[in-house]
Amino acid sequence: MNEHLATSGSPRSLASRVLEVPGPRDLLAWLVEGDPLGLRDLARAELDRRWLLWDADALALRTMALVAHRAGDEGRKRFTAPFLGACLDAALGELERGEPGVDGRDFGDVGALLGFTGPAVARACRRHNRRPSDERRAFRRLVVDGIGLDEVAHELERDASTVARAARRVLDDFLTVLLSPNGDPTVLQGNEDRPGRADPR
Repeated sequence: MNEHLATSGSPRSLASRVLEVPGPRDLLAWLVEGDPLGLRDLARAELDRRWLLWDADALALRTMALVAHRAGDEGRKRFTAPFLGACLDAALGELERGEPGVDGRDFGDVGALLGFTGPAVARACRRHNRRPSDERRAFRRLVVDGIGLDEVAHELERDASTVARAARRVLDDFLTVLLSPNGDPTVLQGNEDRPGRADPR
């Protein structure tokens, strides 16, 4: 994550632009209009790195809102990698807990892949994102990315049957939530893996 941030803009030029912005609302508009900090790419990269299923635009927009709010509170003139990383983590945590307005999204490729849209996909994604990271990765590579089983097994350094069972567990759980209007989106007992903090960086 920090490697991307280091190349997303010149701190000096960003600082001079921020000096021209009078408050959080205008700062947010500036961030959304041109994405000068590269937060959309950053959101997509972080979801991929953690093998999470989520709407990257929703994550990027929430991150921008937190950046604008916190920068205004702090009188911040520069956007450092730790600051942006903290905002991204906080945004992901808020969305995972059920940020109002997010459940109406169709979650792009995730929903299209399985033929579902709306709140059920959001609940299923939250459930998926609390699975162990090795299961999330197996599911992502096999089901979402469409990579062959042998290749994924080699990538994960696991035997093919272990990888297939891991992906099947996630798929069964995912479909259970999708097919149940009242699917339980709570953390799976014994399989907690909080997306915002649990994965090593």
